[in-house]
Amino acid sequence: MLQAMIFPVFALAKELLSEEILHLIQEKLGLRIEIDGQNVIVSSKTESGYDAWRYADIFARNYNALVGMGNVGDMIALYHGTDSRPTGAFLEGLLKDGNATSMIDVCSGCMYDPIYLQGKVDRGELPLTRITCNEIDGALKEQGDRNVAEVRSTNALHEFEETAHYWQELSAHFSQGEFDVSICTGNSLSHLPESAQRKQSIANIALVTKDAFVVDTRNYHWMTTHADSLHASAVSMLQSGEFFGGNKQLFPGSVANFPICIADQSIIFAYVCEGQVDPYALVRFYPITFSEFKNELSEFFGEIDVYVDCKEALDTSEEFLSALDAPRTIQFVCRKPNYEAAKTFLQTKLL
Repeated sequence: MLQAMIFPVFALAKELLSEEILHLIQEKLGLRIEIDGQNVIVSSKTESGYDAWRYADIFARNYNALVGMGNVGDMIALYHGTDSRPTGAFLEGLLKDGNATSMIDVCSGCMYDPIYLQGKVDRGELPLTRITCNEIDGALKEQGDRNVAEVRSTNALHEFEETAHYWQELSAHFSQGEFDVSICTGNSLSHLPESAQRKQSIANIALVTKDAFVVDTRNYHWMTTHADSLHASAVSMLQSGEFFGGNKQLFPGSVANFPICIADQSIIFAYVCEGQVDPYALVRFYPITFSEFKNELSEFFGEIDVYVDCKEALDTSEEFLSALDAPRTIQFVCRKPNYEAAKTFLQTKLL
């Protein structure tokens, strides 16, 4: 999921975060932010000083709680189809409609979608015969392994084919059109701050895709439109320490997550995980716009259908996306991969 860690993800963090926010993070959360090369180090105050954690490790350990699946038995319910995130059912419908037999999850992370879809396969409800799970981040891979182990404790979950390739190198490891469907969910591509990085990734994914590529992103229009009020809300929550009150209505789930920085090139989220060990994490996203992302995808796919919150989009105007009741996520289903355009782009990158 966090493939952007190969780039200087938080290089501008201290310039972007206001002095007020930095002071509150240290005073109220007991955390300290340091930049060490390509990593952001989030340190926790202890009696002997500060213990340093990589932010992605904390984020991964608490990711189940972040998406509302932090209870014992949640993974088993996911496998049996009695509890599903909307994305799982959305992917299931697309796979059925296309009669897909092979799929690669290029950022399998904590394994939610593979677990849900493999449950459908094991019950004869999907024709998939191959699910490939690709994840390079060690912390997320460990959490995914724990989730799979929970399912296997009571079920004969099929073995997944597992790989660890960077998106920018996928076409060197898989053949052209090797997978009927490729997926990249969880807002993953917006961890890449540069358009060239995203297009290199999309070109590689297009080359290994036969029929469809499914990718999603957050609705950043709403956040950038309401940056001032969200910043004021973040300051208020940090000052009071009340993360799980009215904030839950805005960002549902057992984890309070709120932006502490909103700028043209960066949105930095703070995650506070209720009742968890090591409850704090900071993660940076690039606030990609709808039109910007769709244009990048269109360079390598001939047909793109748009959905909002996993439902067919009736309106994708900036006015709609900026409204208070706007959707939280946007899904793009990209078909007709343009292999020649992808090859030409990647060859140009090598020159």
